[in-house]
Amino acid sequence: MTTVSSRLDRLLTLLPYLARNQGVSLPELASRAGVPPAVVLSDLQTLMMCGVPPYAPSDFVGTRVEGERVYLRFAEHFERPVRWTLPEALALQVALELLPAGARGPFRDEAARLAGKIESALPGPARDRVRSLRSRTISRDDPAAEVFAAVRRGLETDRRIRLEYFAVGRDELASREVSPHALFEDEGRWYLAAHCHLRDGLRFFRVDRIRGAEVLASAARAPQDGTDGVRREFERWRETPSDRVRIHFRAAAAPYVREAFGGLAVREVGEGKVELTLSCRGVTWLVPWLLPFGDGARVLEPDSLVRAVQDACRSILAEYD
Repeated sequence: MTTVSSRLDRLLTLLPYLARNQGVSLPELASRAGVPPAVVLSDLQTLMMCGVPPYAPSDFVGTRVEGERVYLRFAEHFERPVRWTLPEALALQVALELLPAGARGPFRDEAARLAGKIESALPGPARDRVRSLRSRTISRDDPAAEVFAAVRRGLETDRRIRLEYFAVGRDELASREVSPHALFEDEGRWYLAAHCHLRDGLRFFRVDRIRGAEVLASAARAPQDGTDGVRREFERWRETPSDRVRIHFRAAAAPYVREAFGGLAVREVGEGKVELTLSCRGVTWLVPWLLPFGDGARVLEPDSLVRAVQDACRSILAEYD
């Protein structure tokens, strides 16, 4: 069974070798990697998920197999190992030290090992600076570590996973059985791409909203269009328009709104009143937060949130009839 670390080592070896040996035969590549040709083909699919900012189509590695010959394109960034200058190595080391544990996602152990290797290679004064910074930095434990571990096991063993997932749009905790396909990081958040057997379709679950994950004995369902198709669906999903929310608050409520959402989403509209503007998928989660404000809050848009608040008010009044 291949592990994540051994596969990563293999990918890092395959990239520069393929870049220098275009058209190498698949059997030769498999022999060099020490794995069957089928595993190499799977690795080639994974390589197509690798790229560099700004992640346009030409920024991702492309692979092509013609007969038994393998070709690589758009891989100039990976042709040879990166050589860091001292300032670059120091900047990376400091970034790893300051990176929140949760942001390291499924590769937190690898990140810790990398930080240790960089520190050991730094000259004395630079190493002292890193250690001084570490002594003045507090990092909380990652609450999603167990979830990441379960997801990784599911991906490595091709097993289904049972999730306890908090759906913000519906403000509910639901149990889902899924076949894991891939993990994506986007703007500091990790997403699990998986086939949801309840909805019978591809879904994307934010890992920080997964309250529990259990690897099951049943085999996972393979992605219909491979990992490349999953990536395309993720890009399409993340560009789906969100609901635009605007809520007007009276002056008495303004301090609580600023505390909850900060300055970026809150705009002063005069006489101490504020207007909250958000973009989000689903608005039901806002209803229980809004109700305690009473007539101190007025929803301007969308209409779906107006109706949801009205329905909630009617339900509360019905309890007193």
